[in-house]
Amino acid sequence: MMVIRAVALVAFVISIAGVYAWLTSDDVPRQIDLIQVNGTVIRVDYTYDKYRYVTGVKFWLPQEEKFYYYGSFLPNFKHVKEVVALGATVRLSTTRRKHEIWRLEVNGEALADRDQIAKAHHVNGNWGLGLALGMTLSGTYLLWIGRRLPASPNTRRI
Repeated sequence: MMVIRAVALVAFVISIAGVYAWLTSDDVPRQIDLIQVNGTVIRVDYTYDKYRYVTGVKFWLPQEEKFYYYGSFLPNFKHVKEVVALGATVRLSTTRRKHEIWRLEVNGEALADRDQIAKAHHVNGNWGLGLALGMTLSGTYLLWIGRRLPASPNTRRI
């Protein structure tokens, strides 16, 4: 009984995270709020999931202390993964506080613009909403099943 409640609680926590992802997926900055950054890539790194699938590209520019991250859900990811390398010339649009990429050009080739990236964020957020709905239904079902199970002889039902 306690295990079922614990799993239901985890499902509800995941559903809250999914709703948060959906709510924040449409936070597209205005064109006027974006800053333009140019530079030559001085370091490249990749992020992986537990199956060693590349989930993102991190790259650093000389004038910046923070890295820029291009996630696998963004447009043209496979091509970006190939062309972002040491010495590549990068032009991008970003926000000041989050270092999110909203336009990317590498070696003079436009790879993603603000509208394409906004659409990718929106689709990714919709997946989060679907996950939230599924987890909410699963958690509710588990609680319902838990109430219907007979109590063990060693415990009291409240």
